Amino acid sequence: MPAFDTLLREARIERIATNQALYTQIHDALGDAGRIFLDKLVVGDDPRRVSPWNDIKQDAAKPTIDGMHDLVERYDRLTELACHADLLKTIPVIKIKQWALEGNSLDASFERSLAFMLENCQRQSEWLTLKGKGKIALTVDDLDWIPEKWWKLVTGEFKRDVVPTRINRRQFEVCVCLQMVRELKSGDLCVIGSDAYSDHRNELVPMDESERTRADYGEKVGLPVESSAFIKHIRSLLTESAQQADKTFQDNPYFKIVDGRPKLGRQEKKETPSGFKQLDDALRRKLDGMGLSLLDVLADTMKWIGWGKHFGPLSGHQGKLLKADRRKILTVFAYGTGLGPTQIAKNQCASSVVRQSTPSYDGETGSRYLYDD
Repeated sequence: MPAFDTLLREARIERIATNQALYTQIHDALGDAGRIFLDKLVVGDDPRRVSPWNDIKQDAAKPTIDGMHDLVERYDRLTELACHADLLKTIPVIKIKQWALEGNSLDASFERSLAFMLENCQRQSEWLTLKGKGKIALTVDDLDWIPEKWWKLVTGEFKRDVVPTRINRRQFEVCVCLQMVRELKSGDLCVIGSDAYSDHRNELVPMDESERTRADYGEKVGLPVESSAFIKHIRSLLTESAQQADKTFQDNPYFKIVDGRPKLGRQEKKETPSGFKQLDDALRRKLDGMGLSLLDVLADTMKWIGWGKHFGPLSGHQGKLLKADRRKILTVFAYGTGLGPTQIAKNQCASSVVRQSTPSYDGETGSRYLYDD
């Protein structure tokens, strides 16, 4: 059986293909008039800044006399809107229920919050009024998406039943960005054009230029440029490598053939070099006499010669690690002592070791201070 991740990916691919086929089927059957009718349900000029779709998906009122009257009136309105219900007869019931749950969870009050944040991103004030000074204003309904834990940070109000008149600019920006990530992951929000990729073939050397420079390139790199000669050359290289491996594998003490199958054993541990114990004892006595530890030594040399600049992303761009010097010192300590990163991470006292044993320096006086959390 394939791995579970393989089956999961295949299931997702088939699910997307099935949904897309059903969407296309309904889209084509609606026609222009039907599509315009549905578009009007999610776009409106209601002064409450909500669409007709928002009213359609509301829960039923309480079971009172007035609530029952409202429910009957709402049922009549929904019946008038159900003019395209026949298009769903060929769709499985479980699929219709799934789409209904997804549609009930979708909310466009976040798009206005995103637009409001972008319009006010250059402002320096700590608080912004909901009316705003630009073209976009917010209402309390536009803030319904804010999680309960963020409500106090964003609005300054402890309870949600208190109508806020302002929002904290910085907290609001962080909350909007966090929600945007969630909606991008769930598919509720998308970036137009994000599914379009450039064609790598456009980056290749044009065919006419390739024909003109091919002979010179082959001569410089030592490769034949004709197809049959190139295949023959590569095949000979592979044959030579295979023959060389067949001749030398018996000299490899870690390679064995067990039950007709090749097996590569682990390398044996190297013997401790002579004089290593004496050097280790002398170094330990010297560090103990000076009241230093290996972390102190790493921190000192980091400050003096800046060896940490040689560790960074392979792309060559600036790293984005928080407290990068401390992390580099810990990494070198983990591998240098043989503990490894896993043991350092599992150590319950690792955080206190870093705080208590990893010094940095004051740039002006050269005095030591401890890294904090």
